[in-house]
Amino acid sequence: MGAGFLNEEGKEMFRDEFVRVSKLTHGNIVRINHFDDEMHILFPSSIKEEKFDVPYLELPYYAKGSATKFIGNIDEDTLWRFAGQVASGLAYIHQLKKDGKPKPIIHSDIKPANVLIGDDGTFMITDFGISVDLRATIRPGKNMDQDSGLTPEYADKDRHKGLKPVMATDIWALGASLFELATGDVPFGRMGGLTQETSSQKKPPIKQQLSSSLKELIWACLEENPWDRPSAQEIVEWARKRKRPVPRPTWIKIMAIAGIAIIVAGATWWLWPKKVDDGGGKNDSIMLAKVDSVNYIVKSQWDYCNKDNMDSAVVFASKLADADKKYKEAIAMDSVSDDAVKEASRRWVNSQAIINDAYKFFSSKEQSYRDIEAEEPAEKYARCREIIKEYVSTEIIKH
Repeated sequence: MGAGFLNEEGKEMFRDEFVRVSKLTHGNIVRINHFDDEMHILFPSSIKEEKFDVPYLELPYYAKGSATKFIGNIDEDTLWRFAGQVASGLAYIHQLKKDGKPKPIIHSDIKPANVLIGDDGTFMITDFGISVDLRATIRPGKNMDQDSGLTPEYADKDRHKGLKPVMATDIWALGASLFELATGDVPFGRMGGLTQETSSQKKPPIKQQLSSSLKELIWACLEENPWDRPSAQEIVEWARKRKRPVPRPTWIKIMAIAGIAIIVAGATWWLWPKKVDDGGGKNDSIMLAKVDSVNYIVKSQWDYCNKDNMDSAVVFASKLADADKKYKEAIAMDSVSDDAVKEASRRWVNSQAIINDAYKFFSSKEQSYRDIEAEEPAEKYARCREIIKEYVSTEIIKH
């Protein structure tokens, strides 16, 4: 940053940004050496130093340079390592809090040039922590490409439209970086996500000999909608296992669980003690079998739902509401004894806990997105929360 570009507000914001960034300690983030708010320069034509009232940072020197040296010339192992290590640094800054509330740092300019290589080959994120607000203070009125930390090739459609960067912004940029390292070119040309929005081909072709799991990772990062992209922590796990860590729900798994439920239901019918109570209790075993079946559905939904996928989350919430409805229908059957209803309630406890966890999870996700002003995904999670609140027994929802 040159002298004369910062007003007093900008200098104060710069200091605040530095204080925050200087506290970051992570193995994949470049540590800042020094900060000062006065720059001293000795010019050849002068016998004394010139002082400039402008803050600056001093960073360590990395002799191996940046990851740009690998563009179009990288093996799969190194590409996996790049993905995992950069994502690890992002996961760290994305989970930061301030005063007990989520306050993530969004890099907003992830690209190979901003990933340096340590002496041991470790990939290190650099050139971040200077907020969009600060850039606007430095040079108000300048265009977005120069001063908002946006490099068009690595920016998703929302950034091109001037929306505030969010965590998923960094994920798209990571995907663009991985694609460029692998293929030698950026995925959607000069205008990045803006081109993707109007293109019929949402997944850019990868002709290089890469594993299907690595290609899937790159395409997942480049999803057009931010809520469809994996989190940085999910990418860390993906890179570690070299496969997606959270399987999407499949009908095969659900049908298999349903099959087990049928077997259990049959066993319950034979083993549950038959009880005659003035005509009551005739349907006890049937009612309990239905409750067990619904329990399996709730458990399978919770285990296999991709909770970071908006559409899956809405379906998940709807199925929980439907499961609660089926439970109520089961215990309302004719000719069931009070003892059997009590037993059904006891068996339903775990499902109640899952539904309650889901309600709290959706509430938390909604708030997290509202904290970073990502209204569209926040509204979808709010919808999930409302589905459960509207259709599920109110007594099991604990705020």
